[in-house]
Amino acid sequence: MKKQAIFFSPFMAYCFTFMAAMLVYLLDWSYLYPRLSWQLVCFFAGTFLISFITACFFKSFNLFVYNEQTNKIPSLSIFFLLAGYFLDCAWSRTVPFISLATGASTYEDVQLDFGIPTFHVVLVGYNAFISVFYFHTYLSQKRKRTLFLFIISLVLPLLIMSRITITLAFIGCFYIYLFSIRKHLMAKLLKLSAIGLLFLFGFGLLGNIRTAADVSADDVFLAIGDARDSFRESWVPKSFFWGYIYASSPIANLQLTINHESKSANSQAGLKNFLIHELVWDAVSKKYDNATAGGRIGFTQINDAFNVGSIFARPYAYIGFTGMALMYIFIWGISILYILQLDRNSKYYVTYLCFFNALIILCVFDNMLTFTPFALVLLFPLFDKVYSLLNKRKNAL
Repeated sequence: MKKQAIFFSPFMAYCFTFMAAMLVYLLDWSYLYPRLSWQLVCFFAGTFLISFITACFFKSFNLFVYNEQTNKIPSLSIFFLLAGYFLDCAWSRTVPFISLATGASTYEDVQLDFGIPTFHVVLVGYNAFISVFYFHTYLSQKRKRTLFLFIISLVLPLLIMSRITITLAFIGCFYIYLFSIRKHLMAKLLKLSAIGLLFLFGFGLLGNIRTAADVSADDVFLAIGDARDSFRESWVPKSFFWGYIYASSPIANLQLTINHESKSANSQAGLKNFLIHELVWDAVSKKYDNATAGGRIGFTQINDAFNVGSIFARPYAYIGFTGMALMYIFIWGISILYILQLDRNSKYYVTYLCFFNALIILCVFDNMLTFTPFALVLLFPLFDKVYSLLNKRKNAL
């Protein structure tokens, strides 16, 4: 067993993600950001400790070990993707990428109206999962055909402007790459960190298209994010402010919610809505909202442009720190149940683990555990195990 195996548990994914967001927050580059409260710091310190202890406990079960993918890719997988997206576009009579490029639709219209009901939800989740699987297969076998299939699996969600699908696939693939490293993990992590910094710099430069004769996109973003004078006058490239805001604004919105939300939210109605909207698949909670004319609660934001508050902001808005504690227990419990159902002999084992870790990472922005397309994928290991048991029983007869 590799010494760094604990690094790849979902418990450590939670620690690294929220710890990184907190550390970036402490750079204090924006006037919009409130001071972190001791209650929030203690909350994260406590959950980090619990997660680390749990990760150490499960390390002894030999669960977090990398396996090469030696099986062939199921031929029906790419057919299902291509046929699925064709049916989606035919049903909606549009290709979102083309509609947006020509100005025929807005991004909001595309997200609301595109796709066959229910079928589209399954397709998007399957796409993210199979992209990670294709990458694992390519990394194991280095076949050009597999690389081609992987690229196709990323182009298809691009055509329907599904940014979340591409984002999750990239994070899952990144995890698989790290998982596959057998020596000098920390050294390679440092190199990857340097590449990440260059990416952030380039990300800002790409956005730095002149919006007026003497005004750059960087200047506009510095104004929107209300950058501190100390940052404006520092040696740090202004392009880094983009990455800073995106990485740390969820913590800022969470802290602002804690500062401003009424404590009277701790009520029976608040608990009921918390359970319905934060612990149940959103496909179910939306049907409940349609029947009751209700809706998911909002939270306090530093700016309308930055509208994510991590998986914890809404639980606090519902029932205060009790909601945050219950939400962490939910994350912790699902992580335990998920890894216990994994089968080390499954060809999808590494894909399952890295997909789930990617999902935990995205929780720094919102509650992804109840996002139906991806939540459905969490049932795949169970289906896989049932299929294997039925196969063994059939062969035994």
